[in-house]
Amino acid sequence: QRLEQLDLLAEPAVIVADNVLKPGAPYHVWRISTMPHYRTDIIDLREFGSAPVEDWMTVSWVTRGETYGKAAEERRELTALARESDRFRLRAMATSMKDLVG
Repeated sequence: QRLEQLDLLAEPAVIVADNVLKPGAPYHVWRISTMPHYRTDIIDLREFGSAPVEDWMTVSWVTRGETYGKAAEERRELTALARESDRFRLRAMATSMKDLVG
């Protein structure tokens, strides 16, 4: 949304996002799934270096339209999910740092 508001996206633009399922990017997925100026494919794939772990990547084509630059409808459940995904991300980062440092 911020890139749209600052008029930094070309017309049309392609936005690619990785790791949107794990650790998660619920606000991003909600926005690109509910705003009509996005046409999005969600790609199911296996996480690099960890074949059994499922993840998603999104590829979105953005065009200017009536909803361009505006906020998506907010949902209480989405905020809770975003907080939970942030906790997962922090936990994963802490584990990575522990493995790195020893």
